[in-house]
Amino acid sequence: MNTVYEIERKISEVKGDLNRFEIVILLARRARQITEKRVALEQQLERKAIAREKDTIKAIGELVDGRITYERTKDAYKVPPPEEETPPRAGKTIL
Repeated sequence: MNTVYEIERKISEVKGDLNRFEIVILLARRARQITEKRVALEQQLERKAIAREKDTIKAIGELVDGRITYERTKDAYKVPPPEEETPPRAGKTIL
């Protein structure tokens, strides 16, 4: 079993240009995907699946093994421009 320090070292090798916050978001999304697939399978089979590991631990393992890929797009962090507001009409009170 890997210790916390081994996992941190492996993540730092794998992460490339990701910072720790992006890693957390990436792992959370992957863990959610794993959970959704497990729940769908349980509903299809009409029985509860017995998991040996938590979904977040599975996601960390996939990142450490290099099985998770990501693509950073230029528009990923763009904030949409604010909608233009019409100026208030004369005589109206603005609160």
